[in-house]
Amino acid sequence: MDEQPLVSIILPVYNAERYIAFSIESVINQTYRNLEILIVDDASNDRSIELVQGFKDSRIKIVKNEQNSGISASLNKGLSLAIGKYIARMDADDICLPNRIETQVKFLLANPDVAVIDSVMQLMDTDNKLMSRVNSTKISEKAIRRTLPFDNCLGHSSVMLPREIYTRYRYRKVVHEDYDLWLRILNDGNRICKINEPLLHYRVHDASYMSQIPKRRIAMADTKMFYYWSLKSKDKFKKMNLFVLLGALIDYARGWQKWLILNLKK
Repeated sequence: MDEQPLVSIILPVYNAERYIAFSIESVINQTYRNLEILIVDDASNDRSIELVQGFKDSRIKIVKNEQNSGISASLNKGLSLAIGKYIARMDADDICLPNRIETQVKFLLANPDVAVIDSVMQLMDTDNKLMSRVNSTKISEKAIRRTLPFDNCLGHSSVMLPREIYTRYRYRKVVHEDYDLWLRILNDGNRICKINEPLLHYRVHDASYMSQIPKRRIAMADTKMFYYWSLKSKDKFKKMNLFVLLGALIDYARGWQKWLILNLKK
């Protein structure tokens, strides 16, 4: 690649000592080298930052919150400090494939009008065993545009955005802060694309994941409603946003239905 623009990787950390070393290693070993790695520690009380400090890499910069502030505030702090042309997300328990950053930078350089570039992710258990792929069915721009009003078909720790886009929108304090961000970016007519190959291994922790589905579904509905009621009046009647409203009502119904089924089985 002739041009090597700086990429800022924002990696929020909170009590991630079990996995943080794997995540850091996957970032510093990227084929793309022109990186700054912003570690935003959200007042961890374990050995997370001690482990990060064990990596002697000048590209790593550690920022500490004085008190636990939550994911949205931590990400916004990282955004305010990032100086890269592009900004990539990364979570403290996931693993980037070696070519992740290089692949996404090449895409954005070739498509300067794209606001978000995502990729397929592959699930990984607590022992690093790979499982199924996720976000692998809605690949085309058209499919993403049609799906987002109803469901979040993008990853969060697998995205890269131009810094100008990321800092223009920033995160709001809502349960699914990433989904709220995608909806706002889409509402303004920006392009959102996805690379049809896994570039990130996404770690799944909880064996009782299925039992969380009702709460997750209701939280998605709450996020849709938060987004919808924050819109300007002229935008509330856009087709996309009417679908968001419809999607919220469907999510509430499905969430409570699933909750009833699970509790009747007890």
